[in-house]
This record gives sequence, C-alpha cells and structure tokens, in this order.
Amino acid sequence: MTPAQVEKLVAVLSAEIDRRIASTPGGAAPVALADAVVESIKTYIVKCVGPVVQRVQALEARRSMSYEGSFDPGRPYREGDCVQRSGGLYVCLADTHDTPGDTSSWRRIGHAK
Repeated sequence: MTPAQVEKLVAVLSAEIDRRIASTPGGAAPVALADAVVESIKTYIVKCVGPVVQRVQALEARRSMSYEGSFDPGRPYREGDCVQRSGGLYVCLADTHDTPGDTSSWRRIGHAK
C-alpha cells in the first residue's frame, strides 16, 4: 500500500465516521472521538505497511541480473552482471574489476556449457 493509498483509506474512513456522526445526536465529543480513531488507524496502517513499501521500493530500484557473456578482464562489472569463466557461471555481487572465483565480489551460481 502506497502513502497515497493510505491517505485514500483514511479519507474513506473519515467520511464514514462523519456520516455516522451526522446521523447521531451529539456534538464535539463524537467528532473528537472520530478524529482520534482516524489518527489511530492511520498511524497503525503506516506502521504496518510502511516497512513493506520501503522494501518493495528498494527491490524495484535494484538492478536485475544481466548476462554479459564470457568474462573480459579488461572491463568493469556491476552488481547483477553474470559471466562465464572456466566452466562456471558467476554473478557479480558488487561493482568490481576482479576476476570471478578470485574474490568475494563474485558468486558461482552454476556450470556453464
């Protein structure tokens, strides 16, 4: 749920509470209660959904894997690049100029054919 969706939900809840207050005899006390309920719900939703939204945004911002063919020692590689070298298939874990298999910047993920 995005922040905009949370705001929409809060608006819907507020409208429903306003409708109920209008149909119930009373005054400021029900309005104050309704405001408190809306704020409580909003705080709860943001608390529960906020970390999920941040995680999804971080995942969407990550670069996906990209097959780059045979390893070329003369070029830099970025996180997510995949290369073949010495019969192995490697994924780059961090931007590097290092050779796959020689550093922690690469992880072997399979056998190349």
